[in-house]
Amino acid sequence: MPQPTGTGLQAVWKKESDSTMLVLGDEYADEPTRVNAVFTDSDGFECKGRAGNLRQNGDTLTVTWKKGATGTDTFERFQDMDPG
Repeated sequence: MPQPTGTGLQAVWKKESDSTMLVLGDEYADEPTRVNAVFTDSDGFECKGRAGNLRQNGDTLTVTWKKGATGTDTFERFQDMDPG
């Protein structure tokens, strides 16, 4: 499990079908089930307005969108951030 990096970012996940990426960060101290995230697609970075349920199975992360998008996206582990 990636450790906090000091930047708030822990891991980068990428969709195989296109260049869409999801960067996950540290959880909120007051809401452990909520994490910071940055979503990027062909239109650029989007830092807010999306919410979803995350489910990880090995190097695959599935997001079922609840707000700001519909449906499900699947991402593959791309890079873990260096905690040092």
